[in-house]
Amino acid sequence: MKKADLIEQLAAENDGILFAHDAYTRGISRENLRQATVSGKIENIGHGVYISKGTLPDDSFILQKKYNTAIFSHETAAYFLGYTTRDPLVYCVTVPSGHNSKLLSQSNVKVYYSKEIRQEDIAKVITMFGRTVRCFNIEKTICDLCSPRFNGDKDVALEIIKTYARSDNKDISKLMSYATTEKIKKTVRGYMEVLL
Repeated sequence: MKKADLIEQLAAENDGILFAHDAYTRGISRENLRQATVSGKIENIGHGVYISKGTLPDDSFILQKKYNTAIFSHETAAYFLGYTTRDPLVYCVTVPSGHNSKLLSQSNVKVYYSKEIRQEDIAKVITMFGRTVRCFNIEKTICDLCSPRFNGDKDVALEIIKTYARSDNKDISKLMSYATTEKIKKTVRGYMEVLL
């Protein structure tokens, strides 16, 4: 198979998005990628990221693919989960403590740190482009928004908490369990007592 055809096949396998590191593992060189870019078969949209012709870039999917330890959190998680309609101007992610997030910070991303990221705290959601990304579940997100470490827009946080309180899918016992673990039970209970 010609390298140009292989490049197109790899991009098609990943819904039109090709990552350089995936291409290298399949025997495609930087020069092959450069030639495919010059010929117009693919377009370079960022360091090590290419898209095939006619593919719309999915920034959230690409971000998480490049930084696989990053979990969407705070306002961004609430947006993906449908608890706010405000499209995030800056993505919020949480990474493990000690993780080098210099490149993430340069990517116009707000980075939070956590000592532990548990699989049961993570939900898989579909982006508007139909790709799957990972974010924290809504109860964990509410607790993150109530945390004293939260330094985002308080009005957006309040809107998200109100939407959660009106939701039929709320799990108050799960929320309070998170709040107890994160030592913000009094704050979360205060919000819930007013809103429920």
